[in-house]
Amino acid sequence: MRDRLSELQTITPRPAEEEHRSVENHNHTTEDGELLEQHTIVFEGEDMMDGIYKEAQAMRKEMLLLKMDVKRLGKQNTRFLTSVRRISSIKRDSNALGRDIKARGEAIYARLEKLAKLSKQLEEEHGPTSAVARMVRSQYVSLTNAFHDAMSEYNEAEMIQRENCKTRIQRQAEIMGKEVTREQIDEMIETGKDCQIHIHELFFQMAMLVEEQGCMLDNIEANVGATQDYVAKAATEIKKAVKYKKNNPCKKLFCCSLLIMSYCICVMGQVFPDFC
Repeated sequence: MRDRLSELQTITPRPAEEEHRSVENHNHTTEDGELLEQHTIVFEGEDMMDGIYKEAQAMRKEMLLLKMDVKRLGKQNTRFLTSVRRISSIKRDSNALGRDIKARGEAIYARLEKLAKLSKQLEEEHGPTSAVARMVRSQYVSLTNAFHDAMSEYNEAEMIQRENCKTRIQRQAEIMGKEVTREQIDEMIETGKDCQIHIHELFFQMAMLVEEQGCMLDNIEANVGATQDYVAKAATEIKKAVKYKKNNPCKKLFCCSLLIMSYCICVMGQVFPDFC
């Protein structure tokens, strides 16, 4: 009979090894599942982040254009002191730039509000410490600070424009031989606002009056046109009368009679000299 103890000892530990291998395989499967889940979360938020980054780049471009408009306004403001053009024309150009800046700023502000709502929504859905929420919040904070800086520069440019206008008004008053202080200029500006309101009301009342009397004005215009037609007809009739007067047959006959009588008298004087 052969001794097979050695074979038994080699066969016995195999179940333990298989159990150990199964545990390792289970651990690897669990780790792979966790990694797959993490990658799935990242890939699900990747499309959203791409859209947010594109929106952020577009807003930064708009803010760059906004700052360029503000710099143009600053250069325009220096013309209040150096240009010989009328202040009204310079003010008109500055107001056009100001309207463009205001429209662009309002559009950027509306987009910032949408980004703020999206940031709050992501914090509620994924938590404030999630990667997506933190990235969106950082973009919002960065864009808000840039917008605040641009609008601060615009406010400063508006204040400089106001001061330059006052300086030019004061200089023109000095040229005309009248001394005016800054306080008086401020007072004139404040009172001028009321005058502008009264002038606007006056023009509005005039417009209403013209609208109410529109029919009367139309009748006056029609009567003037008819009078012009009658005057033209009268001038034509006068020309005809002058022409007919020149071609009057009675007048021609009277002239011929005078000529014949003169000729007869001359002939009789020659034939009967004693009679004359």
